[in-house]
Amino acid sequence: MISFQITLGAAKTPLIAAGQPNAYASYLVIQDNAAANVRLGGSTVSATAGILLSQGSPGGSLTCQFNFPRGALLNNIYLFGTNGNVIDVCYEPSE
Repeated sequence: MISFQITLGAAKTPLIAAGQPNAYASYLVIQDNAAANVRLGGSTVSATAGILLSQGSPGGSLTCQFNFPRGALLNNIYLFGTNGNVIDVCYEPSE
């Protein structure tokens, strides 16, 4: 498993920074422990569109299991929330 944290920016924030190699996951957990709600989605995620991860401690989380051999491309997943909030991510690489 690979674990890391993402600090949200002023706009949507990709799980994998632009210019980084593609990362595929067979299993993915995203946890919102921040003081504000966060939304998860594709390139069109916004304050009103996307999967809502509730705020709090423990906050809302999303757990996904994807088909082998490829899994989900993490480079295409974005978060939208309050600038400076820290989000926890844990995934099992599929390649």
